[in-house]
Amino acid sequence: MTRDETAAQALRWLARRDYAAQELKQRLIMKGADNGTCEDVISEMQELGYQSDERFTEVFVRQRLERRQGPRKIEWDLRSRGVDDTLIDAHLSSVADEVWMQNASEALRSRFPRPHDDLKQKAARQRFLVGRGFEHHHIRQALLYKNYDEYE
Repeated sequence: MTRDETAAQALRWLARRDYAAQELKQRLIMKGADNGTCEDVISEMQELGYQSDERFTEVFVRQRLERRQGPRKIEWDLRSRGVDDTLIDAHLSSVADEVWMQNASEALRSRFPRPHDDLKQKAARQRFLVGRGFEHHHIRQALLYKNYDEYE
């Protein structure tokens, strides 16, 4: 791929949605662009404001909160996309602990409409919330409620 083709491809992708710089670079390399060209194009896109890891992380965290995912899963997904740890920590720590607990409760309620009666059901609910990426204190709080009306 030439530099112009690489830049055009990057612009097409960025016009649809935000990408982390590392994620964009990997996609461009898979399309046939060389490493140096990718870095130049991505730097240019950042200077023009077309690509921003800050913006990507902010949008990504907001979307995953809406999906009722927990902080560990969001953190892992961002790291796998090459987002810097300090950026991840800043955005995840800006979310109040009450929001994480409410998301855990809502995810639990949507998956399991009735409260648990025994240890086997409780374990299934714990595994579900762990898979969603919630921390243990969020899970413990969500499972404390015997009656789902108490979630409100």
